[in-house]
Amino acid sequence: MPKLVQVLLAVALWPAAACGGSSGAVPLQPAGVLSVGGSYSTAVSIQWDSCGGAVVMSNPTTVTHVPGATTLALVHAGTTYTGSIATSGTFTATTPALVVGATTYNLAISGGFTMTGFAATVIVTQTDGAHPTGCRYAVRWIGTRSSGVNTIPG
Repeated sequence: MPKLVQVLLAVALWPAAACGGSSGAVPLQPAGVLSVGGSYSTAVSIQWDSCGGAVVMSNPTTVTHVPGATTLALVHAGTTYTGSIATSGTFTATTPALVVGATTYNLAISGGFTMTGFAATVIVTQTDGAHPTGCRYAVRWIGTRSSGVNTIPG
């Protein structure tokens, strides 16, 4: 699909909403401005596991992103990951170490958005009694946007 058609489609599908009790519609997002905020159903799978026995579950992901901004936040399974995003839709995100009992998890996410979703790889470094120097596993996230479309200008 030509880029101009994609941009026009994104603008045409941008939801109009009432503002502060007013009956007027909110202006449409300008064409060509990065916009990926929204809700995504997210399928999760293990890609590889040097720890042995890693368990993952699919969960929805909510992306908070101010149109045009270079920062974003993803909330997945109750954990918030903050990071940066390029106008091409590629992004990276991390979270402070997560401690569950005697196990510490450090997560780093890298991926990219499309008009209808995103794909990402999450690298988890796990440190615990069985792995005092740490082990790692990779998890694949495939997110499908629940409604609307993303705007990816470049």
